[in-house]
Amino acid sequence: MLTALAYKARVEARAAAFSTFAGLLLAVGLAFFTVSAWLALSAVLPTATVALIVGGVYFGLALVFFGIVALIRRKPVHVPPAARSTPMPEIIQAFVTGMAAGQGTAATRR
Repeated sequence: MLTALAYKARVEARAAAFSTFAGLLLAVGLAFFTVSAWLALSAVLPTATVALIVGGVYFGLALVFFGIVALIRRKPVHVPPAARSTPMPEIIQAFVTGMAAGQGTAATRR
């Protein structure tokens, strides 16, 4: 039991370390892509326009990812259980009526 827990902790720690390293590499790669896009656009467009384009791309991506997070975190709507559809008073009344009819039939036979 304790060995399994220690193994699971090691696996989770390794996964966290690799995820952190992958995130760091992703950030470095994104920085290089941003610089290369800036240089490519600045050869054709004024610097202010390039800044607007790069900022707009990052802003749009951030909005998309916030939307994805909102969809993931959406809690399911709780639907209350349906009300009992058995009409108990009506069933009891029908049973009592049937019993009374049966007793009346039995009394007329005698």
